[in-house]
Amino acid sequence: MAKAAREALKRLTEPELRRIVREELDYFRREFDARMDGLEAKVDAANQRIDTAEKSVNQRIDVTNQRIDSLERSVNQRLDDLRQQVVFLQQLVMQALDIRPKPQAASPARPESES
Repeated sequence: MAKAAREALKRLTEPELRRIVREELDYFRREFDARMDGLEAKVDAANQRIDTAEKSVNQRIDVTNQRIDSLERSVNQRLDDLRQQVVFLQQLVMQALDIRPKPQAASPARPESES
């Protein structure tokens, strides 16, 4: 059978061979184009899924950042309130014990012990 095919090819003229090769190349090009179109469609679908996922993640990050900012403001406000309460309580304790703050003068020199 292979021998018969070789004999048939030998009998073909150059224009016939060119036509056959051109037809085969066109067939393979169409097959290749169809496969590439399929792959491009898959890539486009994957890109859309990635874009959707990225938007979702970015939205979650934004919401989380807003919550963090809100919590940070709340904690800072609470710390400020607590600082004010501490100062107020210190003043109350000082008044209750009649403690006066010591002036920050130079410390008196200690007498040296005689040996």
